[in-house]
Amino acid sequence: MTASLHCTADQIIAALPEIGLNELCDIKRALLDEIEAKTRGLDATGGLTPDEIAQLDARDLIGCIKLVRNRTGLGLREAKDYVDGYRARTRGGS
Repeated sequence: MTASLHCTADQIIAALPEIGLNELCDIKRALLDEIEAKTRGLDATGGLTPDEIAQLDARDLIGCIKLVRNRTGLGLREAKDYVDGYRARTRGGS
């Protein structure tokens, strides 16, 4: 079942001080589980877009990571790990 949110991240963040500790822990656990699931989904697709690959071909690792972050919403560390994983699988880490 997919819940539909009708509020922004800023609205959720603003409401956090009103939420009890147990509920915050439940929310944290659910968010971490969702992030892990989405990251596994990215790993399952295993690929980069043609533009991202072109950045790697031009030896622009930072540019590739930026494109991955823009496409996926991943943080810097997660996007770098994703690109590094792709490079290790397809090019032997070159």
